[in-house]
Amino acid sequence: MLVGAAGSLPIVGWIGGRHWFLDLFNHFQAQYFVFLLLCGAILALRRRFVSAAVAGLFLIPPGIRLLPLWLPPAPEARPSLQFASFNVLGHNDRHADTLDWIRRERPDIVYLCEPTTDWAEALKPLSEEYPHTIERPLRGNLGFLFFSRFPLRDTKVSLLGRIEIPLLDTTVDAPGGPIRVFGAHPVPPVSGFWQTEHAVYMQALADAAGRSEGPAVVLGDLNATRWGHRMAPLFAAGFRDSARGHGYTATWSRRNPLVAVPIDHVLSRDLGPCVDHHLGPDLGSDHRPVIAGFRAPQATELRTISFRAGGIGKSSG
Repeated sequence: MLVGAAGSLPIVGWIGGRHWFLDLFNHFQAQYFVFLLLCGAILALRRRFVSAAVAGLFLIPPGIRLLPLWLPPAPEARPSLQFASFNVLGHNDRHADTLDWIRRERPDIVYLCEPTTDWAEALKPLSEEYPHTIERPLRGNLGFLFFSRFPLRDTKVSLLGRIEIPLLDTTVDAPGGPIRVFGAHPVPPVSGFWQTEHAVYMQALADAAGRSEGPAVVLGDLNATRWGHRMAPLFAAGFRDSARGHGYTATWSRRNPLVAVPIDHVLSRDLGPCVDHHLGPDLGSDHRPVIAGFRAPQATELRTISFRAGGIGKSSG
């Protein structure tokens, strides 16, 4: 009975993901796979071969969805452009550890979600390494900080949905050429109202990113895994998950493997192959930083990072 229930959940999410509640079942593919694999092994050891075969069949849907994270293997090369995403968690007070980590990683672009005014003050020393900064009102969990080693232009922050969560849209004049960068963090779709806000935000993000020309990057905590229904428009617009070929890396709630999922992303388009994708250390947040390094064409040695932010409706300058 447990095998049937666990095996049906990824199928339900796959087929019914347009409904926000059923879409939640899409996010736990690794948990489904591990549970069904263990069930199949135990049933086989008990010589219940028919039930073990059923568990094996149920392994196929989550297996198909997980496989691209390992195949094809990512190319090995030194990254010339590096990105990362991190949700700092507003009440987290490990400001100094985060500052030290950024300086050790030496990214080109840093995007922080949920920073408070204390975070903004504690990270002011980064202005020496990152002279180009965007700071939005740090109200509740809706603010963000954006640091860049390279000049920025055509910057716009849209406030989306009824909650008015910011979506950052800026162009980074990197040495290898301009890169359109979107910093995003929609609310988690855990209720009817919040799922509507999440849908509005994700559609606006997909529309803006899809209309952009040339190399582009989407950074942030999207409160959705790569298998979620709301992620599909971004992939349809040509964006690629930087985790592909690098394996499974859960970024949120890692201390509880039953619910740990990869919801912090670096998505890219027309930026060259992703040659490095890994998580940063535990810095006191319920999220871990995500770092993605690209071998950008005709680029000098640079690097880029992102951290969790917010978003949902109107436009502000």
